[in-house]
Amino acid sequence: MEQNTEQIIEQEQENKAEKPKKVKKVIPENGCSRFRWVITFILSFIIGSLIGGVMAKIITEEVAIFKAGGSLAFLSEYMNAMITFFFSFLVTIFFIKKIAKTSFRSFVLGTARVKHTKEVWEIIGLYVIGIVLGTLPTIGNVTVTTAPVSQILITIVAALIFTWFQTTTEELWFRGIFARFAYGDDIKKPFCAGTFFLVLFSSVTFMAMHIANPEVQTSSGTDVVFSILTYLIPGIMLMVSDLYLGTLEAGIGIHWINNLLGFTVLGAEVSAGASPTIFIDHTTVNKGFWALIGTAIAYAPVLIYIIVKSRKNREIS
Repeated sequence: MEQNTEQIIEQEQENKAEKPKKVKKVIPENGCSRFRWVITFILSFIIGSLIGGVMAKIITEEVAIFKAGGSLAFLSEYMNAMITFFFSFLVTIFFIKKIAKTSFRSFVLGTARVKHTKEVWEIIGLYVIGIVLGTLPTIGNVTVTTAPVSQILITIVAALIFTWFQTTTEELWFRGIFARFAYGDDIKKPFCAGTFFLVLFSSVTFMAMHIANPEVQTSSGTDVVFSILTYLIPGIMLMVSDLYLGTLEAGIGIHWINNLLGFTVLGAEVSAGASPTIFIDHTTVNKGFWALIGTAIAYAPVLIYIIVKSRKNREIS
C-alpha cells in the first residue's frame, strides 16, 4: 500500500516536471489554420476582382445590348460593376471551398443547416424601418425620376438578380473571412478587446475600399470626411450583427436590401450605382453630412435591439 502511494507521488512529480506541449492554434472547422484564411482572402480579393473586372469589361464592351444604342446601354455602367462582383463571387466560393475546405452554406451560417431565426428577421426588419426613417431629414430634396418606366422595370429585374452577388461578395470578404480568421467556426462571441479590434479593422478596411466611390469623390471640404464615415457605420454594424448572431445571414440581408433600394428606389444624383431609380435625392449642400445622419438613423434600431437583447441574455445566463 505504502509502495503504491510512493509510486503515485513519484508519477505526479514526473508529470509536473514535464514541460507543457505547445498546442497549435487552428480554426475549428476542418482544422483550417489562420494562414489559410489569409490566403483565401488575398486570392479571393485580388484574383476575383481581376477576373471579374476583365469579364465585365469584355461583356459590357462587346455585347451589342450594352453598347451605345443598345437596349441596356443605360445600364452599362451599373452592369459593369455587377458583373465584376458576379465573377468575384464565383472565384471567392471556389477558394473558400478549395483552400479553407469549407462549404458556402457552413461558411455563411456557421452550421450545415439553414437557420433563419426570429432574431435574424427582426434585425433585418428593424433596419428596413430605420432606412425609411433615415430618408426623412432630406425628404424635401427628393423628386420623382424622369426616366422611362421601361428602364425602371429593367433596372429592378437586373438589381434583383445581380445585387445579391455584389453585397454577398463584400460580406464574405470584409465580414465572413475576417470573423473566421479571428474566431473560427464559432463566431458568436461576447464583446471584448479582441472583438473591438476585429470590428474596427474590418470596418476600416471596408470603408477604405469605398473611398473611390462617386459619392466621396464629388464631395468637398469636411463633407469628404462625412462621406467616408458613411461607410464606416455600416461596416461596424454589419460585423456586430454577425458576431451577435453567430451567422452572416443578417449582414447579407441588410446589405442586400440597402443596395437594392439604392439602385432601384432612391438614389443620389451622383451614385456608384449609376442606375435609374424611382426617386432621386438632389441634396447637394452638406450632402456628406446628411448621408452620415441618414446612415446613423438607419442603423440605430439595429444597435438598440442588439444592446437590449444582449443585456437580457446576460441576465438570463
